[in-house]
Amino acid sequence: MEILFIGGKMKGHCYWLTGLPCSGKTTIVNELGLTLNAAGVQYHILDGDIFRRNITNHLGFSNEDRRSNLLIAANISKILILHNIIVLCAFISPFVSIRKEVKEIIGEENYTEIYIEASRETCIKRDVKGMWKKALNGDLHAFTGVGSVYEMPLNSITINTEKKKVFESVSELKKIIEGSGKSWVPTYQI
Repeated sequence: MEILFIGGKMKGHCYWLTGLPCSGKTTIVNELGLTLNAAGVQYHILDGDIFRRNITNHLGFSNEDRRSNLLIAANISKILILHNIIVLCAFISPFVSIRKEVKEIIGEENYTEIYIEASRETCIKRDVKGMWKKALNGDLHAFTGVGSVYEMPLNSITINTEKKKVFESVSELKKIIEGSGKSWVPTYQI
């Protein structure tokens, strides 16, 4: 993997993964994180479930609370980027308008949105926490994909995880990062 540096320091950037619950966002960023860690690359993962548990546990799942949660994550990402850290974000981020606000906070030059695509049926099959089942049974009322909509991204890069193995999706994300002229400048091999 090529990581590029500016004046001896890596330039920070945010890779914002969005998609339905259980589409593969967290799995992909965690696996990529192992690769970056082994290479000594400074990175930070902001995962939606962990973020809600540890940072925004005071928020619910109304549209306004979802917006607040994501804008807080965007501001934290912006701070990390200023310290030349690669930020891997894994948030459902269900609304186009809020993703647009996130991009504005982080800055277009520091933000790459990646849609992790998987059908609702595939996400239901992958449901290790039982959240889809609860939502489909009517026990969760604001669950994205059942009681709350997910608006498809308009202009983002797409990684379809429908029939891919995890390593294939991670490899695809690595290629996106390596090919993105936004976050890397002269080359350094890792």
